[in-house]
Amino acid sequence: MLSLNSKTEIKKEVRVDQSKAVIAIGLSVVAILLSVILFLNRDSSQNLDLKIESEYQAVFLENGQVYFGKIDKGSSDLNFIVLKNVYYLSNQSESTSSDINLIKLGDELHGPSNRMDINLSKVLFIEDLSPSSKVLSAIRDAE
Repeated sequence: MLSLNSKTEIKKEVRVDQSKAVIAIGLSVVAILLSVILFLNRDSSQNLDLKIESEYQAVFLENGQVYFGKIDKGSSDLNFIVLKNVYYLSNQSESTSSDINLIKLGDELHGPSNRMDINLSKVLFIEDLSPSSKVLSAIRDAE
């Protein structure tokens, strides 16, 4: 049979073990929360590593479509790039290589806003438009 002293010591050990378990669980929860906060607040431009040097870019998609516009570097979603002031080339077969027929996004029948969120998995590559670009000249003329 256990003495009263032994029962008291066992209760103290159980309380100490429970306290240690509560502290370990608390620290685990704090570590997980910090990880989630750091993940959500990471710098998207650091991970995406876009080297944007000009005002307008050409975004080439895997379906063959090309969009021209200004990439918003402030986008926080790493799976998408935001393209603003968007233009694209018309698919008119009678146009010659010297004719540039740009369509500003938003002029379509369904009237979308002049902004696109483009899934990065669909982007082949991105190029800066040079100041001497015919597309950039057409965009400036349209503005």
